[in-house]
Amino acid sequence: MHKVPPVHPGRQQLSLPPFEPRPVSPDDEQWATLGWPDDVASIASSAVMENGTLVIYYSTVYPKYTSQLAQYEQRGPGLASSFTNRYEIWLVAHSLLYCRDQEEAAAQHPVVEEANGDAAEERERQERSRMATLAALFAAREVDLAATSPCDGESQDA
Repeated sequence: MHKVPPVHPGRQQLSLPPFEPRPVSPDDEQWATLGWPDDVASIASSAVMENGTLVIYYSTVYPKYTSQLAQYEQRGPGLASSFTNRYEIWLVAHSLLYCRDQEEAAAQHPVVEEANGDAAEERERQERSRMATLAALFAAREVDLAATSPCDGESQDA
């Protein structure tokens, strides 16, 4: 029988805000509302707090995502859906960490953040593009591993 480890006083409990990933395509009105550029390779995602929920908008035409998705769509809708779900999870995890880091930085240096608004926005866009590329790679690897495992590989292809 295992004992539950004691809770250490002073340790901060991790709390996550509610979150919701939302796909956006250039045809959607939301693309323009977000102020996303026409160059689909230059924008992967953004996150906005809406009514206490962290909404992660992500591009459905970001090249690294669409190229992987197309491969899974050819192999079956289950794999394509699994890939998109896993991709969203990676983007959400990154957005939660990134927003927490932004809040901490703003609390420590509020004037610096305001003065560098355009530069900070460009850095965030680049950071999110890099992360989306990694998210596509990680999600693809997870799907491939799940598809080849003896337990659930067959259910993914159905």
